[in-house]
Amino acid sequence: MDLRIILVILHIIGTVLGAGAATVTDYLVFKFSKDIKIDKDEFQILHTISDLIWAGLFLLLMTGLGFIYLHITDFGNVRDAYSLDKIWAKITIVIILTLNGFFVHYFVLPTLKQRLGKTLATPSFIKKSFFIFSPGAISAVSWYSALVLGAWRGLEASYAEIMCGYVALLAGAIIISNIAGRKMLTKR
Repeated sequence: MDLRIILVILHIIGTVLGAGAATVTDYLVFKFSKDIKIDKDEFQILHTISDLIWAGLFLLLMTGLGFIYLHITDFGNVRDAYSLDKIWAKITIVIILTLNGFFVHYFVLPTLKQRLGKTLATPSFIKKSFFIFSPGAISAVSWYSALVLGAWRGLEASYAEIMCGYVALLAGAIIISNIAGRKMLTKR
């Protein structure tokens, strides 16, 4: 088994871990918030699942560096400008995922931890809700965009076209998650 095959397998595992855990986290945030509060056990579950997201992201970053190494040492891996644009789009999306992950770890989780067992339907929390619900949308769109880009062989789109589509999906997801989140927080 050569290095490329090993990298592909680990890259797929990283994507499955990250995208799967991000999907479960987004689902559970809305499920746990239906009673307008997060208890200690629910928070611990979210925190544990975020560790899986970090593991998936770490595998993506390491294997991505491995693919870049293979590209630098064997220029035959990238056949055309579209392939290179797709690689740069995936790199950009993984950077966004990483920054979003740090935001979740250093803002969202601590904010939720401060409200354990207390209602989330307070004016101060509702003011922060954009920063609570948006990272979930960013995570979901980013993980699935990276997955689709990795799987879509023969995609003929420039970096700008890919990123415009990504930003449009991101904007839609952020709007929808915030509408749903605010509606849930203000329904009582």
